[in-house]
Amino acid sequence: MRNEFQDLSVTALNRLPMRTTLIPWEDEASALAGERAACPWFRSLNGCWDFTWFSSWREVEWLSGRAGTGRSGSIQVPGVWQLQGYGIPQYTNVRYPIPYDPPCVPDDTPVGVYERDFSLPEAWLGRRTVLRLEGVSSCCYVECNGKFIGFTKCPHLPAEFDLSDALRPEKNHLRITVLQWSDGTYLEDQDMWRFAGLFRDVMLLSFAEARIADLRAEATLVHDYRDGSLSVSAKILNAPEARLRLLDGDRCLIDQVLPVREETLTFDALLPGISPWTAETPALYDLVLSIPGHTEHAAVGFRIIEIRDGVF
Repeated sequence: MRNEFQDLSVTALNRLPMRTTLIPWEDEASALAGERAACPWFRSLNGCWDFTWFSSWREVEWLSGRAGTGRSGSIQVPGVWQLQGYGIPQYTNVRYPIPYDPPCVPDDTPVGVYERDFSLPEAWLGRRTVLRLEGVSSCCYVECNGKFIGFTKCPHLPAEFDLSDALRPEKNHLRITVLQWSDGTYLEDQDMWRFAGLFRDVMLLSFAEARIADLRAEATLVHDYRDGSLSVSAKILNAPEARLRLLDGDRCLIDQVLPVREETLTFDALLPGISPWTAETPALYDLVLSIPGHTEHAAVGFRIIEIRDGVF
């Protein structure tokens, strides 16, 4: 019997470290274009999934050890099951949506089991394949080809799992078991409609051994908002150096090859005469970080938020 969904000591099992949302583009041109469907290392799993809905987690045999009968059909991902004919929408304001008994959830906590098959492109073989869930409420278990992959809470934060060791060269079967409530529900109470399911994008990403694992850019204004300050940090695996470029349309403001030391790249720069980002003039610059076979892109805006003499 699995009980992580009501165990305060467990927020995730086998979930990869959280990071910036990154797509492994092949080169700068494709990164700047941003067309995910054209990226050979990205595959969307959005669409129609097989779906079985249970009115209680105790009816899911592999969770509770008891056999139960669910209601089978299909469902669209992303989406919530209450708006697709399973269960009912629930609105709460000042009260919890479940009886107050932390960290426990009721026996009648609904469960949705999502299933679908997929095949890997031949070019993906020998690389790392990562499943990315952009949002799952309230928590879920992930299995691939009958092998347990992992578990995650934190519904409004993405979760990634490495499927590589469970994959087959041809057809693969993915199962994601979503519970409507978890002990995290006690932290999520607010004035809102309560929905459940895979409510954001689901995707597969393919990475080589040499890859950009994370990227962070912090931009602010200095010198009475006349100039910009840029700080970049990145985690890069199995590559000795990376190329960093900052573009303003066709104009290149930064173009440097930087060393990677202990899987870390850092860079700081002062940019005079930068165009500030405001809601009225949302000026953005293109930050591009590249190693052979992997490029990442981030749109960077220079802004500062402060209170001066009581004025925001």
